[in-house]
Amino acid sequence: MKVSSIMNPNVETARAEDDLAKAAMVMWRKDCGFVPIVDEASRRVVGVITDRDICMASATRHETPETMLVRDTMASQVYSCRTEDEVDAALDTMRTNQVHRLPVVDEREQLAGVISFSDIVRNATLDGKIRSIGDHDLITAYRTIKSPRIGKESDADHAFGETREA
Repeated sequence: MKVSSIMNPNVETARAEDDLAKAAMVMWRKDCGFVPIVDEASRRVVGVITDRDICMASATRHETPETMLVRDTMASQVYSCRTEDEVDAALDTMRTNQVHRLPVVDEREQLAGVISFSDIVRNATLDGKIRSIGDHDLITAYRTIKSPRIGKESDADHAFGETREA
């Protein structure tokens, strides 16, 4: 099954120049916790930001979201997949990089949508039957995604202005 068949193509983005409050409002409107950061001219993904990124930056910097820029908080290392990738390849990227969501790009590397771990689980069990991805794959991926990132760059480093890799 292709990523394009289960991704969400209705994605609202933010820009690196936006403040964190604007990114948070995108999350509020779209009922999500993840926003791709896109270069306006090229429509290419230059980063991602999560609701956790915004909360941790606000709490650790003791500033309001309106006073902080997305570029100073976003993860600039972007893990993505392509519309024509198989869903199991997207799941493998999530597992390998311990992320819950991936921007989906087209053949021109432009944003085409977003796929989440939840999208994959919902599709895999839509009618109570596991399709191309088995229970073991889902559980293994979830366990890995949720494992502590001991020894990796910490989110605390990121919250104090260091650029984090997603």
